[in-house]
Amino acid sequence: LFCPRNAWVERHLKLGKEETVPEDLAANTRGNIIHFVEEAILRAHGLKKDQIPSKAKKLADGELKNIDAAWQVALETLVAKAPWMKRADGVAAHRCRDLVGVNPSIWKSWLEGEESIPVGGRLGRMIQADFGLKDCAPLASEWEVRQNGDRNVTIVLPPSPEQEAEEKSFRLTGFIDKVDAVLVDYDLEKEAKTIPLDLNLNQDVPVSKLVIIRDIKSMDGPKDDGRDSRHLKGLFDEVQLALYARAWEIGNPGHRVIGVGVTQVGIDTHSWVELDPDFTELLSESHVGIVTQYLVNQYRRPGESTPAASNPFRAWMRERITTANRVIENAEAGKIPCNCSTIGSCLSSKRGGW
Repeated sequence: LFCPRNAWVERHLKLGKEETVPEDLAANTRGNIIHFVEEAILRAHGLKKDQIPSKAKKLADGELKNIDAAWQVALETLVAKAPWMKRADGVAAHRCRDLVGVNPSIWKSWLEGEESIPVGGRLGRMIQADFGLKDCAPLASEWEVRQNGDRNVTIVLPPSPEQEAEEKSFRLTGFIDKVDAVLVDYDLEKEAKTIPLDLNLNQDVPVSKLVIIRDIKSMDGPKDDGRDSRHLKGLFDEVQLALYARAWEIGNPGHRVIGVGVTQVGIDTHSWVELDPDFTELLSESHVGIVTQYLVNQYRRPGESTPAASNPFRAWMRERITTANRVIENAEAGKIPCNCSTIGSCLSSKRGGW
């Protein structure tokens, strides 16, 4: 978002600076473990790769009947994905306690079938938090966005109803960490079509499924303070949540995304979710996560007068899509206003001009 060329160099060409974490596991390694475990649990629950279940089930109603069963899947995943946990060094000892709540010697004893490991550590608390989402049913895990069989989705940005402008579009690729169906008494219609990007508050449109998009982030150190700072960053500084929300609606006609949020996995797991204000009252007694309402009174459609009639959640989605499109257009024009580590390779760029 801040420098497309730098993102290409560091994330795709892998030419960025090495992480300076000599006394611990690399941050991306720790984050990958969380994702591996979550995906393994949801696969054991019954989710299949590249398939959306016709009838979503709560975690407690799937193949995994309880937290203990999910815990065993987590431990078995660690055996395959984290062989370093049985080492005797300080890093292994610290991260073993952090992840599962035991030291490497107990971990080795469990591997040899001599001891059992009770639910604990950050992974255990993550599983408990997942089972606590009693009004959600997993729909997808590590889902690659797709449309009509293609491994990408075309995001269309129509002109705002209050303005005359040219329609714009771009293609999006990527993987959504987790998608939940919301289980609530709501009038669903199987033949519903793609939800329009722009909706007014309390505007009734046919819907076949209510959906929440979740981004899973591992939290460590002073950032792991129990507050929703990473969730706020996902809403206001980044475009990923909004783009994935719209991509899911386009790829799954009739599905309406009514919530997005960052699940912060640290000492405790906090499943933050920003809800569409049209559904806050309906879900006031539901267990769908820690509900926030930061977007209300913050967004409205371009050209709209006050008082605004637009749904601020949908207006936020439009604004984030607009921001992503502007980044793409400026990158194509060579307008990359930055002083990052890749500035030396930007010989054809124009500084400024946004």
